[in-house]
Amino acid sequence: MALCAVAVMAQERTFGGYTLPKECNQAFVVSPDKEGYIAELVSYDGESEQREFFARCTIGYGGTAEPTAKREGDGKSPEGVWALRRGLCYTKDFESAFPVEQYDENYMWVEEPESADYNTLVRDPMPDAKGDRLWARRNTQFRNIVVVEYNTDPIVKGAGSAIFIHAWRSEGKPTAGCVAMAEEDVRRLIERLDPKLNPHIVILGK
Repeated sequence: MALCAVAVMAQERTFGGYTLPKECNQAFVVSPDKEGYIAELVSYDGESEQREFFARCTIGYGGTAEPTAKREGDGKSPEGVWALRRGLCYTKDFESAFPVEQYDENYMWVEEPESADYNTLVRDPMPDAKGDRLWARRNTQFRNIVVVEYNTDPIVKGAGSAIFIHAWRSEGKPTAGCVAMAEEDVRRLIERLDPKLNPHIVILGK
């Protein structure tokens, strides 16, 4: 499944069988190659395209799951096309048009399927809440995050939560379902994402 295999027909842009929404003019494409996974940012202006970002990346240790097959805790990244609308950061020391919210020690992304707050970002969660305490990894993987809007609207209980683009723990190390790459590449991506272009991520399986 080659990254360069992009079909453009009647302004329909397709990657590996997944079609971008018509209003999407920027795609962050995550696809397999012989060495693992690569990521590329493609922006469109009418029928022309500009490839402006390339990076080595990793996905979930379980590989990928088709959109309706992903489950909480399966270690798989969700295949498909998902919106990129917001980011999170520990401290923002760069400029970007892409909206990024600074978090503190009180933020949690809830991962408990039975919770009413499942797969949402919560400030001041209940003491027994289960999820990702972003603050705990503020100096490592979660210094800068792009939220992948997978299973966020609507939210399906148990279908998977907290899918991000973030820095990898170590080079090439797989994740629990997110897309990870070098920290400098995460930052470069945030600097280049343009909300006016309605960016989406495309995650392709092998």
